[in-house]
Amino acid sequence: MDDTGKFVIVWEDHRFGLSNADVIAQRFFSNGAINGSNYKIVRDGTNYGQEWPAVAANNSTIIFSWDDNRRLKGYDVYAKRVGWDWSGVVSVPEGEELISSFQLLQNYPNPFNPNTRIRWSVPNACYQTLRVYDVLGREIATLVDEYRNAGSYDTEFDAGKLSSGIYLYKLQAGNLIQTKKMVVSK
Repeated sequence: MDDTGKFVIVWEDHRFGLSNADVIAQRFFSNGAINGSNYKIVRDGTNYGQEWPAVAANNSTIIFSWDDNRRLKGYDVYAKRVGWDWSGVVSVPEGEELISSFQLLQNYPNPFNPNTRIRWSVPNACYQTLRVYDVLGREIATLVDEYRNAGSYDTEFDAGKLSSGIYLYKLQAGNLIQTKKMVVSK
């Protein structure tokens, strides 16, 4: 709600099918009268569900957040910031993720030959290292070794010079560590 009493509501809408929820918002004047038409928060044309919407507002900005499964690997939290006149994105680009947890995803494809993709996310800016090891604990490759902002990242690993077998990849972000197994199959 702003200082004049204008307010906005947001809901999960299933008019296009139960498996394709959309997040819809509507503005109201302080007397409760509808202010303009409702607004589809995510205008990406996908058939992926947006669920569990929330809204916060002040005099100049409305911030919407929702769970979204567009990556097909579970749900992520997304947000969009707009002006009271629905003037589009003010500062958070549509689809930019708000990272809330440290996560190292399983590489894909797995097993692989010779390339695979490794994805991860970190909630805070920190020094990050991503290293590959053999099963004896010997370091095979360093894929990342630098300070990075909070966010989601991915990198490709080329195992073209490695033998078939099981390898481990370890992400360290600040004091958080996670390790996963991958299989090179030639």
